[in-house]
Amino acid sequence: MRFELANILRCRAYDGAGVRWPIENGSVYLGYAHGGSGIALFLFYLALATRDSEPLRLGREALRFELAQAVWLEEEFASFPAQLGGLTELPTKAAVSCYWDVGSAGVGTALVRYYFIDQDPTDMRWLAQLTADASRKYTAFPQLFRGLAGLGNFLLDVWQVTGDREHLLAAWQTAEGILLFGIEREQGLAFPGDQARRESADFATGAAGVGLFLNRLLKAESENALNFNFVADEFLTGISKKSN
Repeated sequence: MRFELANILRCRAYDGAGVRWPIENGSVYLGYAHGGSGIALFLFYLALATRDSEPLRLGREALRFELAQAVWLEEEFASFPAQLGGLTELPTKAAVSCYWDVGSAGVGTALVRYYFIDQDPTDMRWLAQLTADASRKYTAFPQLFRGLAGLGNFLLDVWQVTGDREHLLAAWQTAEGILLFGIEREQGLAFPGDQARRESADFATGAAGVGLFLNRLLKAESENALNFNFVADEFLTGISKKSN
């Protein structure tokens, strides 16, 4: 873990804009899977595991940079781009995404856990924007990493932290959209994979990820419905619903 943290510190760029991790050509990836939101969540868990506040502070700075890259169209939040070609390059409307790997759901997956420990009102205002973007019944794909299952899984996180049933109902809405993609087979229910070129059973783009989300949703009001998707919530005392 010390080696990973040393590499994170060595590769960062840190200034008044916050913390980011540029690649060789100066571009910066954003989001959970490749960008600062995923790193911020690693730093969050590291802080809890080591009881050291410095990784938490660094993770906050990473999230500050990520959130600052939000795209607004006619004063309405329109989500995040996958990367910045340079700090002066503005993302286009077509480049933004609402999904878990790149977009609102992934940024929110990190942010909601920071909110859990300090109840920052600014985090809540951002979560309102991110959950609104994730509350969809229709997208191009049903999958976990870049589709409805990932959106619904994030909405369950927010519901469990805030206790606001609006987010639980929104997660059920995503499930309704997911089932529209179901393909009845003799062996059971199948789902299309990445780009819908074939049926898939995998975790990222197929039935495994979809099934795990649906299972979590069915158990949402039990104590055994924690997020299964690349988080380490065992470092928390337990995400539970809070009364409004």
